[in-house]
Amino acid sequence: MLSICETRRLVPFFRVRWPPNLSISDVFKGISGPDSDSKLAPNIIDKYIQVCLALFFLYGGLIKLVPPNALPGARLLAWLLSPLPKSLVYFSGISEMLGGLGLILPTSLRILPILTPLAAIGLIIEMIGAAIFIPIYYSPVFVASPVVTGLLLAFVGYGCWWRQRHSFLS
Repeated sequence: MLSICETRRLVPFFRVRWPPNLSISDVFKGISGPDSDSKLAPNIIDKYIQVCLALFFLYGGLIKLVPPNALPGARLLAWLLSPLPKSLVYFSGISEMLGGLGLILPTSLRILPILTPLAAIGLIIEMIGAAIFIPIYYSPVFVASPVVTGLLLAFVGYGCWWRQRHSFLS
């Protein structure tokens, strides 16, 4: 937490204020305040799901980019993705890894945290593609996995967006 002296040194860097009645200490305070105890549990659940989804997509992307013998489960995934062109599999792996990093890094580093909901939207689009692809090549029973993952991504994306939108109001 920055002290009053430290925030006064930052004032020249923040010449434009939005909303006008917002002070620099309010920006750094965020949503944690004396009256935010009721918001603590949803934030912890949101962060936990966010980290789990990020690890899920980082591993899923990595397993699509490495040779089939390098990681556990890579050989099965290579067999499952064999009907697809290699370029599409590599593109999917790279986008999953970037999306997994986008779920964690912007909010953790507090650098452009608006990228976290955008990463969630990008991964939701990929899950829609997976939900279309799975019944065509496999059984419609397996569509539940990308649908549940997409719903969790929507929960995380909305939670991050809501926290950013309402952080100025607390």
